[in-house]
Amino acid sequence: MTLGSIGPRLRARWRRLQPQDSLARDRWWLSVQLSVTLTVGFGAVALFTYANALAAARRQVVESTLPLTLDALSADLQQDFVQPILFASAMAANTLLIDWVEQGEQPEAAVQRYLSRVQAQHGATTVFFVSEASRRYYHPTGILKTVSPGSAQDAWFFRLRASASSYEVNLDRDTADPSRTTVFVNYKLLGDGGRFLGAVGLGRSTSQLTRRIQQAERTNGIQVMFLDGRGRILFSPRRGQAPPQLQRAIAQQRLRDSLREQPRGAFQFRQGGELIYVRTKRIPELNWTLVVSQPLRVPSGPLWSSLFQISLTALLTLILALLLVFRLTGHHHHKLARLAHTDPLTGLWNRRQLDERVRSELDRADRYGDELSLVLFDIDHFKAINDRFGHAAGDRVLVELAGRVRAKLRESDGLGRWGGEEFLVLMPHSTDEEAHQLAEKLRRLVAETPIEGVGTVTASFGVAQRRPLESAESLFRRVDGELYRAKQAGRNRVMAG
Repeated sequence: MTLGSIGPRLRARWRRLQPQDSLARDRWWLSVQLSVTLTVGFGAVALFTYANALAAARRQVVESTLPLTLDALSADLQQDFVQPILFASAMAANTLLIDWVEQGEQPEAAVQRYLSRVQAQHGATTVFFVSEASRRYYHPTGILKTVSPGSAQDAWFFRLRASASSYEVNLDRDTADPSRTTVFVNYKLLGDGGRFLGAVGLGRSTSQLTRRIQQAERTNGIQVMFLDGRGRILFSPRRGQAPPQLQRAIAQQRLRDSLREQPRGAFQFRQGGELIYVRTKRIPELNWTLVVSQPLRVPSGPLWSSLFQISLTALLTLILALLLVFRLTGHHHHKLARLAHTDPLTGLWNRRQLDERVRSELDRADRYGDELSLVLFDIDHFKAINDRFGHAAGDRVLVELAGRVRAKLRESDGLGRWGGEEFLVLMPHSTDEEAHQLAEKLRRLVAETPIEGVGTVTASFGVAQRRPLESAESLFRRVDGELYRAKQAGRNRVMAG
């Protein structure tokens, strides 16, 4: 073996050690980079003197604790309060709800069932619809009241109606439970020609976010607050207890303007001889500003004399922990990747995976000019099945029907659970006639094959072929409309358009 052959051999062995799966490779590289970075970092820390520890403490506050806490809390906001904007937007785009309003808001029980499903599906504290025509405040439990222009509690409705924006987010008392503070997402429901039909939306309680903030404050020694668009303290677990210097700083017009205009901000001030660092992040969807502050506190005592021992111990612990974590998570990696795209009950694609696959097939169809069709079907009277036989029987119906339908599809077709008792069949290279034939075949299969312990079950089917350059959203709306027509025509039938 010559010296010239050592390099290629080492590179080849290094490539064999790397995972071939892209997601696994990214995780592997991240672990390697994290290990190398932190190992070098701890080695450098071991050489720092006590004076350097002062700078390290400052960096810990400015570059680590505050930004990470800021990002973590903004992620919580994204989940708790920004995601509901997407959910409310979907409610406002629901053609069934629009048709129900335009047909005279009858029957009332229909909208209550719809609101109950939305509340259960998205884990909302409350869900509502307020009609422009009748001024009724619909809730999953019934009609709570009639809104009035003279009521301060109802001012949000008339403010939203007059607003140029399609939605607003506000912090208020829950109409269904006045003792509960809730963040509401109020969204305009528009009919033909942009006619204002009312307001839909949902609310999330602030209690869970408050607990997470309090935990972060106790753990990291920070203080958290939220400011509204005018720079006033809107929400804080310790409302009214902000440091006077911080209140005075926020009260300055120049700083308030900066908080409103800049996505992120940073400033500092002194209080009682202590330096306080502040970081801010704008949440444009809520028109809020998240403010996190932390004092700079340096450990006292002979820090430098034990720094090497602490750093060495931390380095060894880190290496052992990374090795252990990498070993334990290796065999779970593919399972987690699969679960992220699979419905846990039926084993089919979940809605997220369906959406990704449909959009991917639409791109492919655009490139090659292929046909593509969707079949959306819904189990008839599924709620009655749950009520009569129990939820375990309802789950069994979903699983068995999913298995039967999957067995009748082509290898190129895709099947997933769209939500609740709805399933979506993706049919590349298929016209609406071919999709209609398959839907009719599946309808007969469902209706003619009883399910043990439940009996005969039927399903309604909607079929739609993708039009040239039609968007995914438009195609979803059309196939959903065909399913609605099948339901309205008496169920257990196929409608195509």
